[in-house]
Amino acid sequence: MDVAAQLRTAGLSEAAERLEAATTYSATSGWEWLGELAVGVSEIRKRFCVPQPIAASLDRILRVARSRRPYGT
Repeated sequence: MDVAAQLRTAGLSEAAERLEAATTYSATSGWEWLGELAVGVSEIRKRFCVPQPIAASLDRILRVARSRRPYGT
């Protein structure tokens, strides 16, 4: 939610709303939720010109969401 707040501060309210929707998505499994999060972040990266520090945070979220071991070992 910190990244969503940063997006909002940068004037990207629509992007913040998309990220918030992905993070609050009601899923039947953690894997499904991570998939929705990855889709949301990917959409934001494609549709919006995001400042570099926020882009780096979105990239970290995307790496974890797409990881084969997002929950650790």
